[in-house]
This record gives sequence, C-alpha cells and structure tokens, in this order.
Amino acid sequence: VAVGGGSVIDAAKAAGVLRANGGRVRDWTAYMGGARPEKPCIPLFAIPTTTGTGSETSGGAVITFDFGTAPRKGGLGSAQPELAFLDPALVERLPVALLAASGLDALTHAVESYVSLRASLFTRAFSAQAIRTLATALPEAVDAARAPGSDRAPSMETMLYAANLAGRAMLGGLGQVHALSHIASAHFDTSHGYTNAILLTAVLTHHQAALAPLLEEVGALLGAGTSGAGG
Repeated sequence: VAVGGGSVIDAAKAAGVLRANGGRVRDWTAYMGGARPEKPCIPLFAIPTTTGTGSETSGGAVITFDFGTAPRKGGLGSAQPELAFLDPALVERLPVALLAASGLDALTHAVESYVSLRASLFTRAFSAQAIRTLATALPEAVDAARAPGSDRAPSMETMLYAANLAGRAMLGGLGQVHALSHIASAHFDTSHGYTNAILLTAVLTHHQAALAPLLEEVGALLGAGTSGAGG
C-alpha cells in the first residue's frame, strides 16, 4: 500500500517489482542497462496525497540513482497499481507550494501528451478534459489554500480528478519536457512539478511553428481569448 505523493508511490512500485523479481532496482531499469522485469509488480494499492503525480494510473516509476555529484533518474516498468483510491480528505490540507507544484505537474502531463506525436483521439480526450479542468480548478484551489478558514474540499476533489485524468493522458506519451526535467531536477534537486512548468514553456516555444495548430487548441482549452479566463 502506497500512501503519499509520486515519490512514495514510485518507491512502492520499485519495492513491488523487487518483491516479485529479486535483485536491485537498477537490474530492472533500462536506463541503467537493466532488463525489463520478468514478473509484474506484486498487487499495489495507491493512495495519492498530492494532486498531480498521475503515478496511481501509470505502470512506470521514476527512480533517482546516486552517482555522487551527478545523480540520474531512470524509469522502471511493469509496475501498474492494482487499484487507486482518490480521497479528497487526504489532500485538503496540502500546503499551497506543494499544491501549486503538483498541479503544474498535472498540467504538464496533460499539455505534453496532447501535443505528443504518439497521441491518439483516445488519449487527447483525457488530455483535453484535464487541461480544461485545471485551467479553473488550479487557481481556485491555490486561492482557497491561501485563504484561512476557506472550504478547500470542492476544489481539491476537482484537482484529484484532473490529476488522475492527466495521468491517464500519459498513455499518449510525454517528451522533451520530462526528459529534460528528469535530468535537471536530479542535478539541482528541484521540485519535479516546478521544473516541468519552467521547461514546458521553453520546449513549446522551440517547437511553436510545428505545433501551432495544437497549441491553438491548448490555448482554447485553457480559456485564452474568453471573457474572465486566463490566457
């Protein structure tokens, strides 16, 4: 049973893979020269306490390997949770900085998968709904977290829903944002969500000409050009 954010859930996935296959984590991580796990992770129940990871929906885990001054992050597969529990009561007191970072992580999952070359009509349906929901839910949740005594339950329940959708959208594939983020966040020990958000703008700007039609759709989903909505 994994109760926590993405790091906790991924650590539990790694433990489950080792329980099923033995060895060390690097033995089953392609980035470290390892093989694909011969057996899937033992049954895992994931209970997220942040609103952004999406790890409760995916079969992969990101593990940081210690290389002294140059830590590296590598992916571990065959670790799909058996069941995920989304309980708003576990995220109602999420600190505002962590809420913002994890929410930006979810938004990055949704946007990056929407413009991915591997995206399909099926995965874009998840991406689009996550982007549309986060465009209003994330600012509302952050505002509620900053207001003492406010009722955070409604916005946090919506955030859990949006983060889960964004996690499902990752079936459409991620890309350069996450590839760079894993390197940068491992090296500088920065928050995954904030690192993603910073790199998302740079990567999308670099590919702006090729992605123009899709970026227009993303802008519309975020509310660009509509009265009372952010650009």
